[in-house]
Amino acid sequence: MEKYGETLVALDQDEEARLRLLAEVFDPLCTRTLDALDVDRAARCLEVGAGSGSVAQWLCGQARDGEVIAADLDLRLLERVPEPRLRRLVHDVTTDPFPDGSFDVSAGAALSAGLSAPLAGGLTVSPGRSSTTATARSAPIRSLSICGGTRLADFWRLTVDMSREQLIAGGHVTPYELDEFYALLHDDAFWDLAPALVQSTCSMYDRARPA
Repeated sequence: MEKYGETLVALDQDEEARLRLLAEVFDPLCTRTLDALDVDRAARCLEVGAGSGSVAQWLCGQARDGEVIAADLDLRLLERVPEPRLRRLVHDVTTDPFPDGSFDVSAGAALSAGLSAPLAGGLTVSPGRSSTTATARSAPIRSLSICGGTRLADFWRLTVDMSREQLIAGGHVTPYELDEFYALLHDDAFWDLAPALVQSTCSMYDRARPA
C-alpha cells in the first residue's frame, strides 16, 4: 500500500494547496458528525493523518479538559497550528496501531480504505464513514457532487495530478484523456458524482457514563 510521501506526494506548494482544499471540503462533514455526538470535555481524542491539523484544532475546542493528539508522518504543517494544547506525534498507524481503549474519539479526514477501524477502541470518524465498538445509530449514504470550477473539483484535479506520470506510464490513461479530465473540472457546466460515502454515526458515549 502506498504510504503518504513515499513516491506520489511531496510537501511542496501544490501539496499544501491540496491539503487546504481537503480541509475546506471535507472538514465540515467530519466536524458535523463529531458535533452531533457531543464530544465530552474530558475526551481523549486522536486525529490520524492530521495533515494541517484543522480537525485536531477543532477537537481542542471541544475536549477542553481532555487530550488531543494529531498524528501524521510529516509534522511540518502541524507545527503551524496555533494551539498550545495540541500534542503532535510522528506515527504510522498502519504499522504501529494504538492499543484498544487509548482514545474516546478517533478522526481521520482522508484515510486509506484498507485502514482498520476503530483505530483505538473508540469512535472513528472519517468524512463519510465512522465505526466503533458501540452500536451504530444510523448509516446514511452520502454522495458529493463534483461540479466544475468548484473547490472540490480543484481538490480532485490536484489529487489526480500527483500521479499523472505514473498513470500514463502504466497505460491506465493517455495524456489526452487526462487533459480532457482537467478541462471538465474547470467547466462550470460539468458535474458528476464523487465516490459514495457511507456514514455510521456511533459513539462510545452511547454507553452509560459514570455519575
